[in-house]
Amino acid sequence: MSDTDLKHSISSESVDSLADILNNLNSDDDEDHTDLNENKVISEPGQTKTEGNEPLILNQDASNNIINQFLNHCNDDAEARLLARRQARAEARDIRMRELERQQKEQEENADRQYDMIEATHRTTRTSGSRFLSSRRSSEDSLEDGGSIREIRHELKEMEEKFRKAMIANAQLDNDKASQTYQLELLKDRLEELEEEFSQLRREHRDKCREHDQLKRLEARLKDDLAVTCAELEERDRLIAEKGLVIVVEDVPSYDDDSREDVTVNGICSTPRKTLVTAENAQLLENAGEGSLDVRLARFALEKKDLQDQIS
Repeated sequence: MSDTDLKHSISSESVDSLADILNNLNSDDDEDHTDLNENKVISEPGQTKTEGNEPLILNQDASNNIINQFLNHCNDDAEARLLARRQARAEARDIRMRELERQQKEQEENADRQYDMIEATHRTTRTSGSRFLSSRRSSEDSLEDGGSIREIRHELKEMEEKFRKAMIANAQLDNDKASQTYQLELLKDRLEELEEEFSQLRREHRDKCREHDQLKRLEARLKDDLAVTCAELEERDRLIAEKGLVIVVEDVPSYDDDSREDVTVNGICSTPRKTLVTAENAQLLENAGEGSLDVRLARFALEKKDLQDQIS
């Protein structure tokens, strides 16, 4: 099986398994949402039940953890394959570079060798021609034409110069071809790197979209919890008003900036304690002055003791 077939098979299996998990999660979310709506019903006056919220949150958190683990495993596999592909590409690039350098060196050596061979052949031809001409000159001086010999030698030099320039141009073209081939290979590698970067960005975008969906579901759960809490508070206030009771808040002594840190617990400011009393007792506590409930009750006890001492 090739790398392409392997990647297609892995991606299809991953997508199928992910789709099954998402379908199960959607069915679980629907069932949990139905249970949450049923648990929001008030059973008796003064009581509001919110059973089933904690199992719902735990079930959804467990499902999210399973999805995150599966996706992290897929990302790790993809990154490992990407790293192996990059290493193989770097090795192939080095091999191509060495091969191009070797071919260029061989072409230059062959061109130099051919030029030397041709130069030696022309030199031998000129030597033999000069010897032949000298032998004929000694025998047939009247038939030779010195001007034609000089023209032939001049043409021969021009042909040698043209041949040398053609060889140089051919070697330059070979060098340009090798350079262009190397540039083409670099562009192919760059194209592959850009495709891999695009795939990585697409995976990151998919992860961000999944995180956004999880945050939206969390926001919906928090809104539901807030609605339930508000309903419970309204029910509490209604029952307190029906019973004729009053909520009394203990007075909290004022702190300056240096000592205000002492009344915080884990970074959260402690709220004053509240007590539920009747309206008459609330009026008595208000008449007792400022201070905590313990201080006010102690003040009442002291007054009672003074009155008893006066009576006795």
